Amino acid sequence: MKIKRQTYQRKNFGQRSHRGFKSWRSGIWAEYLALVWLGCKFYRIIARRKMTPYGEVDLVAIHKKSLVVVEVKLRRSRREALEAVTPHQQRNLIRAADWVMAHYHRSGCQNSRIDLVAFGWWQRPIHIVDVFRNDRPVR
Repeated sequence: MKIKRQTYQRKNFGQRSHRGFKSWRSGIWAEYLALVWLGCKFYRIIARRKMTPYGEVDLVAIHKKSLVVVEVKLRRSRREALEAVTPHQQRNLIRAADWVMAHYHRSGCQNSRIDLVAFGWWQRPIHIVDVFRNDRPVR
């Protein structure tokens, strides 16, 4: 008896799927570049791509006794990257950051903040410190 080999065909996964994969891959690369960039600025990275009930946090770091949640954006230009954070994403990021900060309360940090690292293709990154709120206590 001959066993028939099954072949799997891709259905409706044309250009859009390939673009989605490229975007995901370039986002991972941007997170790595942000990790190196922040490491050069003496940030100690303690978590990457941390999943929370409210979404994913790109980087979690400690800098000068502050717990820092970092959002990384990559677009064609730095201006587009800065404009890419919508109010809905801001709310979800603040909720996710609060969740992360509640789970890292034993890190010895006195305060916390959310930073944004924005990349444009072939441009130096912009690091915006405490992008949404000021002086949030660690729970």
